[in-house]
Amino acid sequence: MNFKFFMVFAILTIGFAGSMFAQSAVGDLGFTPPVGEKEYTQMEIDEMKQKAVLITMNDGTFMIELFPEDAPNTVYNFLKLVESGYYDGVVFHRIISGFMIQTGDPNTKDPETDRSLWGQGGPGYNIDEEFNTLQHDRGMISMARSQHVNSAGSQFFIVHQDSNFLDGKYTVFGRLVPGTHSIKALDNIANIPTDGRDAPLDVSKATIISTKIIPNFSTHDFPEPDKNDSLVKTEKVYGGSTD
Repeated sequence: MNFKFFMVFAILTIGFAGSMFAQSAVGDLGFTPPVGEKEYTQMEIDEMKQKAVLITMNDGTFMIELFPEDAPNTVYNFLKLVESGYYDGVVFHRIISGFMIQTGDPNTKDPETDRSLWGQGGPGYNIDEEFNTLQHDRGMISMARSQHVNSAGSQFFIVHQDSNFLDGKYTVFGRLVPGTHSIKALDNIANIPTDGRDAPLDVSKATIISTKIIPNFSTHDFPEPDKNDSLVKTEKVYGGSTD
């Protein structure tokens, strides 16, 4: 990893830290959080695969295809949060053009909230990582987390430009649907002027108006996303690490 990528990765990790500072009570969500290991049947995975998510912004929409075959628990969690209305009113609080745009922090719903707290909110629980071989290409959607790999909750990011140095380090679970206006909406958000913390100056343009699940969604005509040949996980041990 060259120095540029190292610096970007360091900023990314720091910016994603904060899911432990949860602002939402678990009991308020209306569902049981998928914490810990959970097995999904093929039928459950197929049911999730037939759903898409539509995110409506002031200047466009995101249509999201999901990959439950690669990250079933992450997709399940995302769908439950969408269904509960969790993301409605949330801001894309971290925008780095040419890299990614990040959202999912409930702290951003209140315009009176101290902006220094943006990026530190979550749903009140964490889910385990589901690192996979999906690449962090333009338009891919991946879970934000702190330095602890099992610290994802509700924050996610959409890749603005290919960032494959993140592959295998964050859980990719969806992508913007090819052939829709989603990529234009991505560029619109990525080009919003920001402050020194990469937060949007015009919050109205970066706010999610609404989210909803689209049933009976078909992916038969879509090209397969690019994947790496394999995934190597590194386990830290005393005195070093082992692959």
